[in-house]
Amino acid sequence: MKCNFWQKKRKSPGALPIPAFYHLIDFAPIFDNGLGLFPYAMKNDLENLAAYAKTRDAAFGVPFDEIAKAYITDRQRKQLRSILRFSFTKDRNYNLPAYRLHALEKFIRARAGELIEM
Repeated sequence: MKCNFWQKKRKSPGALPIPAFYHLIDFAPIFDNGLGLFPYAMKNDLENLAAYAKTRDAAFGVPFDEIAKAYITDRQRKQLRSILRFSFTKDRNYNLPAYRLHALEKFIRARAGELIEM
């Protein structure tokens, strides 16, 4: 059986196709496989996620802020501005407690602001 390129990429987590046409929008690198959402943070860690985040090691051995400063462009800053209003949509399949979602939203918005200022 022959499988074309888009049939393979359609299921790949490493590419972002436009679903109706399966044209490649851009590559989507997977940096941390969900660890950026602090799955191991306990309830008391969520009270100050900024401090907790500083205790986590970077996957590349180089702090993320250094990488961001070196590569961030005005295009990414513009994209980050939309994240300043980010919020999760509660999903019955992923039953995370409201306190966790709110803590993550607050952290993501603050982090986006920090990255914009770099």
